[in-house]
Amino acid sequence: MHATLNELKQKVEAMFPLSGETQSAIKGLSIFKRSEALQNQYCLYRPMAVLVLQGEKQSILGTDKCVYK
Repeated sequence: MHATLNELKQKVEAMFPLSGETQSAIKGLSIFKRSEALQNQYCLYRPMAVLVLQGEKQSILGTDKCVYK
């Protein structure tokens, strides 16, 4: 499993080398890549899917705090 996760991380890094928003070829689908810890920033919208390949991510939606591992 660890080797597969590393391969996936390498593929994502090759496809999206820069942090930030990238428009996909699918209308209405954007890819957001964050490589570093940030201060509060509006970047999550509904509907959404979160894929965490390394570390831990945290989002705050109103008073709800979501931790992704």
